[in-house]
Amino acid sequence: MLATAKHFRERGVPAGVQVFLAQRGIELSSSAIVRARTESYMLGYEFWFAGLVATQDRRFYWFELELDVSLDKVVYVHEYSEMTERQGASVRNRGAGKGDGALAIEVVLALNGVLPCGRAGQVGRPLRRTLNGNHGARRRYEN
Repeated sequence: MLATAKHFRERGVPAGVQVFLAQRGIELSSSAIVRARTESYMLGYEFWFAGLVATQDRRFYWFELELDVSLDKVVYVHEYSEMTERQGASVRNRGAGKGDGALAIEVVLALNGVLPCGRAGQVGRPLRRTLNGNHGARRRYEN
């Protein structure tokens, strides 16, 4: 997920996809494409692009688009739907751990330079868990 998001953040997406998402209020500068699939010459069109976008406000959108040869124009929209309710946003799933939605949100926050606790700062720096002896087993996160 992180590799896909970094790839599209660094290299960008076709202009047609970027315009399509921007028209729907999704800015790729603060969101991330966490799943993507591309095909050439799909169903008679030159280029097909499908993906799952995770936004910074924890919303998920699935889209399937067909683009023209220049990749600047969306020729046909196969699907565009909100998938927020279907993503496993829980960080504690019995037997599985974090859900895909929770992982995707962490990817978006990491790419935007925000620590998991919501503070801006150095990304990738491990957080240390400590126990506060005076108040039971309450966790405190420190940098």
